[in-house]
Amino acid sequence: MKLQQLRCIHEVVKNNFSISKAAEALHTSQP
Repeated sequence: MKLQQLRCIHEVVKNNFSISKAAEALHTSQP
């Protein structure tokens, strides 16, 4: 697994498995 995949999974878990919230968080944290 790549680091990016792990970060995605971590965000999903952190957001109570809400994929839309996780995607939002990932997009805002990336430059």
